Amino acid sequence: MKVWFIRELEAFTKFGSDLDENTTRVIEHGKRLMEILKQEANKPLTMAEEAIILYAINNKFLVDVEVEDVKKFELGLYKYLNTKHADVVKLMNKELKLTDEVAKKLEAMLLEYKKSEF
Repeated sequence: MKVWFIRELEAFTKFGSDLDENTTRVIEHGKRLMEILKQEANKPLTMAEEAIILYAINNKFLVDVEVEDVKKFELGLYKYLNTKHADVVKLMNKELKLTDEVAKKLEAMLLEYKKSEF
């Protein structure tokens, strides 16, 4: 989804209070996506980290995370990933694509992470 579209939708919502559920869901998703896309200068993410956070947001793992907590979630996820699930990163770097095996491991890891206190 284009960033400008999300910003336009968000601006539109200021003029109307009765939004349908789908529009509200798109706006909330967009807010979280905007937070994910913000990166610190001179601290690039690895390919695996980028893939995992995008997988998480696109598969609704951040729906119940408050927008102001998205960065905390993201940074904690990278730490959790590198300390407890380095095998997932190795597998992703080896496969270089989202195979069924990688997706299953990501799902399990993300569910496990969400149960922890991020």
